[in-house]
Amino acid sequence: MKEKKLHRAWWMLVGCILLQAGGTGTLSNCNAIFFSSISAELGVSNGVMSLFVTIRTIFTALAVGGVTMLYKKVNLRVLLTGLSLLGCGCFAIQGLFGEIWQWYLMAIPFGVACGGLVTVPATIVINNWFHKRVGLVLGIALCSSGIAGAVIAPLCSAMITALGWRVAAALTGLLALALLLPATLFILRLTPPGVG
Repeated sequence: MKEKKLHRAWWMLVGCILLQAGGTGTLSNCNAIFFSSISAELGVSNGVMSLFVTIRTIFTALAVGGVTMLYKKVNLRVLLTGLSLLGCGCFAIQGLFGEIWQWYLMAIPFGVACGGLVTVPATIVINNWFHKRVGLVLGIALCSSGIAGAVIAPLCSAMITALGWRVAAALTGLLALALLLPATLFILRLTPPGVG
């Protein structure tokens, strides 16, 4: 009797779940957890820190359109791996910062990385690989960002309390990278013809 193998499209779903958990659920959603600790140490208000989010959001929005155009021109694995390294590096390196302008400057590459990792690649990959139940599969992939945020946010708070925000930022960046790299390096492919 022939053993039935799992269709490659389901592996794309697993990759998209990891992509959403690492990109949106960890990098984007958990960043604000650090603000009160950072503000207290720097002696600035949360409003001053919120300008970082504004700058990041502007560059995220700008990057969504630009990065989307690269999907067909650049190998998806190379592009998403590069964006993962950039985003996780930005998240981790903030533990070395001591001046507010450093966050404002880092918001630019961090926003570009987030723009290339959140929602759009998962949507494109799933639409290329699934013809039935696209809505259900996409819903599963995208809700993983909320589930990851719900699990990782308390973990970040616990790390901040136990280790301080600087170490917690580095560990959170590494955690996001551990979620993203398996997807970007080994699983995700733009289209079925790309893997024969």
